[in-house]
Amino acid sequence: MKSPFSLLTLPCTVLIVSANAMEQVNYQSGNPDNTSIVACADAWPAMIGMNDNGILKISLKDLPKNAKEISLHLDFSKMENINDIDHLSLIEGHDNDIFFIDPYEKIKNKTSYPGKKLVSNIKPTKNVILKGEILPSDSNGERYLWVSVKMKPTASIDRKIKFSLKDIKIDGTSYTADTPLNAQQRVGVALCKTGTEVQGKPSIKNRIPGIVRTPKGTLVAVYDARYDRTNDMPSNIDIVTCRSTDGGQTWSQPKIAINYTGNDEKGKPIINKDNNYSNDYGVSDPCILTDPQTGNIWVGAVAKKGIFDSKPGLSDQESSQYVITHSTDDGQSFEPYRSITPEIKNPKWRTIFQGPGHGIATKPDANGKSLLIMPSQIWYMDNAPHSCLIYSDDQGKTWKSNDTVGKDIKHEGIPASSSENCIVELADGSLMINARNEARQGYRHVYTTKDLGKTWQSYESETLPEPSCQASIIAVDKVPNLGRALFFSNPNVNKAPRQDMTVKTSVDEGKTWPKNMQVKYDARPSCGYSDLCIASPTHLGIIYEGIIGDENIFFLRIPFEEIVNQDNKQ
Repeated sequence: MKSPFSLLTLPCTVLIVSANAMEQVNYQSGNPDNTSIVACADAWPAMIGMNDNGILKISLKDLPKNAKEISLHLDFSKMENINDIDHLSLIEGHDNDIFFIDPYEKIKNKTSYPGKKLVSNIKPTKNVILKGEILPSDSNGERYLWVSVKMKPTASIDRKIKFSLKDIKIDGTSYTADTPLNAQQRVGVALCKTGTEVQGKPSIKNRIPGIVRTPKGTLVAVYDARYDRTNDMPSNIDIVTCRSTDGGQTWSQPKIAINYTGNDEKGKPIINKDNNYSNDYGVSDPCILTDPQTGNIWVGAVAKKGIFDSKPGLSDQESSQYVITHSTDDGQSFEPYRSITPEIKNPKWRTIFQGPGHGIATKPDANGKSLLIMPSQIWYMDNAPHSCLIYSDDQGKTWKSNDTVGKDIKHEGIPASSSENCIVELADGSLMINARNEARQGYRHVYTTKDLGKTWQSYESETLPEPSCQASIIAVDKVPNLGRALFFSNPNVNKAPRQDMTVKTSVDEGKTWPKNMQVKYDARPSCGYSDLCIASPTHLGIIYEGIIGDENIFFLRIPFEEIVNQDNKQ
């Protein structure tokens, strides 16, 4: 498609950005005309490591005939450090983003790519007048221009990009808003993106993130590196890990945590280099947890087969495998995996595997004993899934499922049709499962148990919307100036597409989630998976799949104070 603009030195218009809702502003001239200029800035964070980050959208419609020049006055004077920005660009995108999806040539999968750059490599100053030539167009339809930034590697993820639009001019005619508008965007880090190399081979898609904070304060993340195709298991996938020792500001290069090459009847790995990159020997959907008593980090994953080609039985040839590994050195390396399928699977089931994200360690009992718990899911041969849990009472040596010994398989797991789930320990010691709704009803399933899953009780709580997607929940006992709270993250919509990634707060153990204690942190469509951690004593950490095409794993950290004190925001 021919661009209606050629050399736009840099555009800028816009709006006030709130944490929860898109703001948009109309720019008008003093003379009546049909030109429509709307500037808006939803929650579009800029990620260190990405070459392009759309932070401001300008919608143009019905421009004057033969219009030749557009100029914009962009003001960055409120930024704490303008040198956080490496350069700005102007990109012709679409309504949702600067990125488009295009199929690969040889495989039936998709990846994203940025739209046409009309102007690039513009160094920011506190006040910029941007001028560009408008090319003639045969259509008066709406066009979308985006201001994009590339952040410097040294940019702080605790500072925001603050900017305002003073006016827009078209051939000297000024278009202004009644009230000067300000906008701001968060800064985060891209842990990986399309082409990130692991084992010397680039992954074309990165998905299913999980994250924990270790007793030493290290953040350890895990995710899928999908090498040859973008789909779920069975496929050539490894579980990859990376670490941050500074609260998420910088991250190590990715390393392999699990490269599945098969296992024997005892669950021990079979080393077969021919299976290193085989679509029949992938491993996926990691769940990570840390044991505060030992410092060990545990990762569970599903290997070999996908959901629907797994069959009754326990062997590698029959069934998908529930594999685990652990690290004893704060996530720098991981031990060889082993399959715990014989310990936890009823041979009649189609499969049992983890709910991705993170697991938990319960608070020690009177004897100082703590349980390690991984959210999990059972699938039956009729494809009916039910969320459940598995646990270890001996610091990971053995694992148990109270569903495995059941006689009536229709009552194993929680009663509702559900799959990927997250678990939190409530103040009274009971466990809450917050689960993906496989009936596609537009809301989450929430259940509690006091006996490690032998029985489940429906939990009376305010409905949480979902588009049928994984989510994350975490309990934080010492939120500054608040005390104990639960935090929950997912796409805040009840149907596809998965978008409006939002973190919510509950101060009554998940019964209610007040609207004034919620922050929308990314509005763009994506695959919608996320995971939460305590990034620091004062910050919540969020790792998630970012941008349409979901080739990217992003990390943000948000001050607890900002999430729970919406009324005090500027």
